[in-house]
Amino acid sequence: MATSNTDFDHPYYEILGNKSLKERVEFFTENSGKRMKFISLGEALDFVSVGGGNFVAYNFGTKELTKYIQIWMDSQKPKIEYEKVQLDNGSYTYKETSREYGYLWNRFHFEKDVELPYINHNKCPRCERGHNHTELVHDRIGRLRCADVRKEKFKPNYISVFKSEDFLSATSRNCFSENEPDIPEYTHDENICDSIEYKIYLKKKEKFNNEEATEIVSDVCYSIIKEPKNIYLPLEIVLDRLNCVNKDNQTFHPFSGFTLANFVKSWHEQKGENRIWKRKGELDFYREFKDFVIISTDD
Repeated sequence: MATSNTDFDHPYYEILGNKSLKERVEFFTENSGKRMKFISLGEALDFVSVGGGNFVAYNFGTKELTKYIQIWMDSQKPKIEYEKVQLDNGSYTYKETSREYGYLWNRFHFEKDVELPYINHNKCPRCERGHNHTELVHDRIGRLRCADVRKEKFKPNYISVFKSEDFLSATSRNCFSENEPDIPEYTHDENICDSIEYKIYLKKKEKFNNEEATEIVSDVCYSIIKEPKNIYLPLEIVLDRLNCVNKDNQTFHPFSGFTLANFVKSWHEQKGENRIWKRKGELDFYREFKDFVIISTDD
């Protein structure tokens, strides 16, 4: 259970010591997170994680981790101010005038400002793959993108368009290819060269070879090079970008839950709407630690 930052004298430590990760999550989230009101977010995260050689892991994916943090936030007691309002019958009532949450992000560990995982490259990230992209453009929300255009010719009757998730552009993009006829699979019941399927394939192949590539397709790179620091990042995107290993129902970070709590603090202090979830259809495939390699304590 412990990470290098765990407080072994914590009142919850002995209670949780023999519980599984799943049981620890249930311990904190049952009764609408009642127990969470007594601990900081860093503690709440540390107790449901496990430490490895160079990582800290959670046994749930980004959406579940986001929900867990949301339950912690919802469990915190706000400071509420009221004003006295006189009623017509001469009595009084009190009307809420403000509600302020003073979140305790970390206890026993320093709360500090950390920079959110904004995209910040010195040049187009595809240049690192042997491309030389120099054209630049700003999109409508101020992100600096590569505007390099690569033109390629395709056979008009065989062109195929498909969507591809692209962490460089941090979105999905259209990709183009040619659908060359597939050779039929060989069966042991007959000589493939004598089969009807193979003869049909040869005709299709001949037609494909005789068609000229005349359809010009312009492929715009559109990779994000840099995001402005005033762009708003929802919490779900922040956690997605910090997840360094793409595994189902698991989340890995190269830092402890206490550091993650500081990232949540920085998310909360952004100027904007304090939006937790991505909007419907909002895509983001950027990863801050895309080259991270896990080192297990067993290695």
